[in-house]
Amino acid sequence: MDRTRLNDSVDRPGSARSNSRNRSRFRSNRFLAPQERDGAERQRLMGQREIYAEGHWPAIRVGLERQGWSARQIELVHVQLRQGWPLDMAKEQVGIMTGNCPLRSHRAG
Repeated sequence: MDRTRLNDSVDRPGSARSNSRNRSRFRSNRFLAPQERDGAERQRLMGQREIYAEGHWPAIRVGLERQGWSARQIELVHVQLRQGWPLDMAKEQVGIMTGNCPLRSHRAG
């Protein structure tokens, strides 16, 4: 067999080399780009994924609301937690920054 005939047999339609070349030309729809979500839903989903030593952020937020923390103070606690502070120290720092904290937020003892 001469070289030209060998190359022709490899590039024939239906050969493995020809099929792999054709596949690479077409874009697959198997993996679609994620859809953009609106800001409120993205924020809600992000809050569900935030896990700290004391638990998930939504559970921590509910606990702070029950203790009487204001929305502004809760957001400041969230910022402190994101920076790596433990919840007790975050609550203490927010109390110092705002100048007050709820009466029920301190442990008796």
